[in-house]
Amino acid sequence: MKKTLLLGLLLAGFGANAQLTSGTIAPDFTATDINGVEHHLYDYINAGKTVIIDVSATWCSPCWGYHNTHALEDAAMAYGPEASNEVIVLWIEGDPGTSVESLYGTNTASDVSTTQGNWVEGTNYPIIDDGDGSLGSLLDIAYFPTVYKICGTTGVLTELTQPTVSAIRNSIQSTSGTGCGTTLQGVQNYPVATVSDLRLCDSNATVKAKMKNYGKNAITSATLVLEEDGVVVATKSYTGNLTQFSQSVQTFPSYDFDASKTYNVRVTDVNATTPFSTELAEADFDVIVAQQATGEVTVNVYTDNYPTEISWSIEDGTGSIIASGGPYVGSANGGGADANTVKTSTFTVPDTTDCYTVNLYDAYGDGWSLTTQDFNGIELLDANGGTILQQEAGNFGTSMIVLSAFKSEAAAGVGQNELNKFAIYPNPTTGVLNFTTQEAVNVTITDLTGKTVFTAQGVQNGGSINLSNLQTGVYVAQVKGATTSQTQKIIIK
Repeated sequence: MKKTLLLGLLLAGFGANAQLTSGTIAPDFTATDINGVEHHLYDYINAGKTVIIDVSATWCSPCWGYHNTHALEDAAMAYGPEASNEVIVLWIEGDPGTSVESLYGTNTASDVSTTQGNWVEGTNYPIIDDGDGSLGSLLDIAYFPTVYKICGTTGVLTELTQPTVSAIRNSIQSTSGTGCGTTLQGVQNYPVATVSDLRLCDSNATVKAKMKNYGKNAITSATLVLEEDGVVVATKSYTGNLTQFSQSVQTFPSYDFDASKTYNVRVTDVNATTPFSTELAEADFDVIVAQQATGEVTVNVYTDNYPTEISWSIEDGTGSIIASGGPYVGSANGGGADANTVKTSTFTVPDTTDCYTVNLYDAYGDGWSLTTQDFNGIELLDANGGTILQQEAGNFGTSMIVLSAFKSEAAAGVGQNELNKFAIYPNPTTGVLNFTTQEAVNVTITDLTGKTVFTAQGVQNGGSINLSNLQTGVYVAQVKGATTSQTQKIIIK
């Protein structure tokens, strides 16, 4: 990477060709991160802090895979400067042949390889650019990623093989072998809340909040509140035994959301006390109402450098595919006629009331991210060029599912009258299914093995059932009335 942004590597008493084997004393260095903050290794070591160093490259697929396990992020969250300040995590880009821009997911002409994505986004530890390769040489890097643990006070170095956060914790605390023998104090009562944005075809929905425990002690009780414009509108109680680095998903009762208002989830009363970080115990989320589509819709697919891996589909509420595209023309090694371009197609939205899902697929498993374009993903436009959906892709793995991507409504007349005989919506759903029916119906929900997981009797027109206690996945709804018999696939998200 360009060393114009990151300067100041100082060798301190060790040769650049030092062989770093587990059990040796780590060489000292000083380096500046991408935010201009200087880091002196032995300032941390002499203060008794354990240092975890990950030397990677932005083009390295295994490095990106390890990065996305969030093990280093979790270690920094639990024991870093914003928590107990016992562990320092440093991430070093070790290939001088890459640009600083590649850290942010964008390549330049000087790059020798294509970046895997945005390494900076969401990262809570310092990122250092080894602009001239001096750090990589000093640390004797033979391959990416290389992860070192350096014990506080002693400076004893050990190589760890892409460790989980639990393995990092256990290695620091171990008193045998290559352990540091340091008892990590951590902090108490430390939940972190996250909530995904809520996409809706219908205003009534359930929201799911993730609560992850970064505290040294288990969370046995907590209260989660859903707030609308700062006012509590729903409450969910947690009881159990949520151990460190474990996560619990809590589903709130269904609620009528308003996209013009602000929403957040807060975790309170953790083990009958205030959370360690009230800021991290709160998560905001947006409510996005699906745009309505009619007639002919244009689909623009902004490809990356590997178009042969890209495909997509659009499903209606029953799971039937109404449009699809890809894979496109290109070379197995990247490039080709359809690489880094826009592939356009059209489809006609059915004249029914429905809620649609957009699926993006990547055969290799690294999403649509290796691109030279400013934007890559999928875009849906109406007949007047208005945006129905614009979804950026990025490194999503093998698939990305955009639920409630857009909706349609049936025109008045025979089609609507037929629809009014029976309909289940929204589908996919977060749990609540609403019914339009001209007669009372009995509902049986089975999983894909045929096991009955829910039943309801005498559901009337305008009635609903709540399946939020079921796990996410695909189910089959069997609906029977005096004159009605329907079988539909139900997706619980």
